[in-house]
Amino acid sequence: MSEAVKTLTITECRHKKSGTTNGRDWSLYTVSAVDDTGLPVQQDLISFSQLPLGTNQYKVTTKPSRDPQYPPSYSLELADKSKAIPQPPSPADEGHEMLRESIRLLNDRVGALEAAVRGAGLFASTYAQTDVPVAQPPVQVGAANDTDDIPF
Repeated sequence: MSEAVKTLTITECRHKKSGTTNGRDWSLYTVSAVDDTGLPVQQDLISFSQLPLGTNQYKVTTKPSRDPQYPPSYSLELADKSKAIPQPPSPADEGHEMLRESIRLLNDRVGALEAAVRGAGLFASTYAQTDVPVAQPPVQVGAANDTDDIPF
C-alpha cells in the first residue's frame, strides 16, 4: 500500500453502497476524475466520503486487491479536511429518525384517544388515568510518498 498527494478534478462522485462493519456505518462512492493535465483517470477510483466536485488536492492510497485477477483499488481522501462536504446521515440513522418520528406521532394519537375516552366518560369507573411515562428510544450521539504504483 502506498500513498501520494495528487491534484485531481472530480467530475462525478456517486454513492455505490452503504453498510455496517463492526458496528460502524460506512458508505462507498465511485469517483470519476481528470488529472492535472486534463486527461481522464482510467483507473477505478473510490472514496469512503462524498467528495466535492472540482479541483482539489487528494491523498491517493493504493491498496492491492486480495484476488490477483483484480486490479488494485485507488482510494481518494481530501488532503485538506476543511473542504469536506458534510456527510448526510447514514441510512441507519435515517431509519432510526423515521422510527422516532413514528413513535412520537403514535404517542400523540394515543394521548388524544385517551383524552377523548376520558372526556366522553367511557370506562371512567373501570380504568383510572395514569401518568405512566412513555419509554423513549435511546439516542446515539453522535505516509511515505511512494508514487511508483499510482499511474496518474
